[in-house]
Amino acid sequence: MKKLFTLTLLLIVGTITAQDANVFLNRGFFKPTTTVKEVQQKVKEGNSPVDLSSNGFDATTNAILADASLDVVKYLLSIEGNVVNKVTHDGRTYLFWAGMKGNLPVMKHLLKLGAKTDVIDDKGSSALLFTAGGGQTNPELYNLLIDNGASINETNPKGANALHQLIGKAKSLKELDYFIKKGLDLKSTDKAGLNVVDYAARVGNKTIIEELVKKGVSYKDTNLDGSNAVLIASQGGRGGGNSLEFFKYLEGLGIAANNTNNDGVNPIHNLSYSGKDKALFQYFIEKGVSISKADNKGNTPLMNAAGRNSLEIVQFLEAANVLAKNKEGKTALMNAVRGNSKDVVVFLIDKGADIKAVDASGNSLAYYLLESYSKRNKKPFTEKWELLTEKGLDIARVQSEGNTLLHLAVTKNNADLLAKIASYKIDVNAKNANGLTALHIAAMTSNNVDNIKKLIALGAKTDIGTDFEETVYDLALENELLDKNEIEFLK
Repeated sequence: MKKLFTLTLLLIVGTITAQDANVFLNRGFFKPTTTVKEVQQKVKEGNSPVDLSSNGFDATTNAILADASLDVVKYLLSIEGNVVNKVTHDGRTYLFWAGMKGNLPVMKHLLKLGAKTDVIDDKGSSALLFTAGGGQTNPELYNLLIDNGASINETNPKGANALHQLIGKAKSLKELDYFIKKGLDLKSTDKAGLNVVDYAARVGNKTIIEELVKKGVSYKDTNLDGSNAVLIASQGGRGGGNSLEFFKYLEGLGIAANNTNNDGVNPIHNLSYSGKDKALFQYFIEKGVSISKADNKGNTPLMNAAGRNSLEIVQFLEAANVLAKNKEGKTALMNAVRGNSKDVVVFLIDKGADIKAVDASGNSLAYYLLESYSKRNKKPFTEKWELLTEKGLDIARVQSEGNTLLHLAVTKNNADLLAKIASYKIDVNAKNANGLTALHIAAMTSNNVDNIKKLIALGAKTDIGTDFEETVYDLALENELLDKNEIEFLK
């Protein structure tokens, strides 16, 4: 158990090491005009062309995404550590990114180096499906992948094929001729029964839907998961939500606006996450969609909106019970503290939200407050901290699995944060359910000795062993992120 816990923490912290200074991890560095000489110079200056960012992007990935030249990509791939099937963001190899960008020369080079076409990313997509999801219609891309082992019939875990992935970005059905000639059917459905109309509706592709309707593709039916095209459209795509006019268009086709799927989700649940148009919410309310009903997981529109939507929308949805909890025991206030602004937190508290609420795992609002902290997000964190502590939030309360806020804070790698928390008289030597103190975790996960020294200064004892009789020094010695010459003081 300890080893698993240690490994998990190391994986989390190891990918969040301070790499902000690495120019290659800045999306703005690479451009189509970037030269190999410029990249080589930055390498000489100490920028790593191999390191992954906290989100799993590296120099090669960023170069491909920025349409850098083939020569630049070739140079980066020649560096030890940038193997052709290297796993990057969301479990994707370089072939995924080149396919999404429709970069045929880079794809050819990658495949020549041994890029695999049977890799499945963390979302369940293959390179071929990811290429289709990028809106690429060039037959040469798919012929190249198929010639190297891919199949046109590949589907993701939801049962979506290349047509489903591509349809939302297609400008006309002519762009789909290649796939249809290869054997894919416009009337095919995924495992939930969603067809190409549903996938086009998600991103508001009215032009394609009109063509599909003329082709006789079903558009009014309720899917196996209980959804229809309107409910799917309310989810929106990565580029934003759909307009009121588009929903009225779908209703004009005879598709019911008031639709709830088998998970109890209705259009307002979906819109509440990020929808900003109150007229759109009002439209669905007038169609009989509930503004306050919880879905099968216990989430209300207010809970969804509290997580990241604007104060204006949270105020609009406040008719729901502000004290309600979902099946995990989470409240709208917990969501707001973790992911939203002070203004939203203040509004919910003024409406009666309980700052003493505890979720089903045993985590209080203090846990969600700490979750909101990042070095890039200090100001809103500080504002919420000051507000909630003034309101009486118990910072010293023990959270789930016996963790104090000090246990949880050490992975943030910020000495000032540790001092702020320690000022609330938390036992710095308390052990959690895994038999670890905050100092143990710091020794296991820190990328320098600053946090370790800070905890010791706060009273952490170095002679307390783990339940496996490991010392702080033993744990630090196993931590590959620490300079072994700097941990001798722990002996």
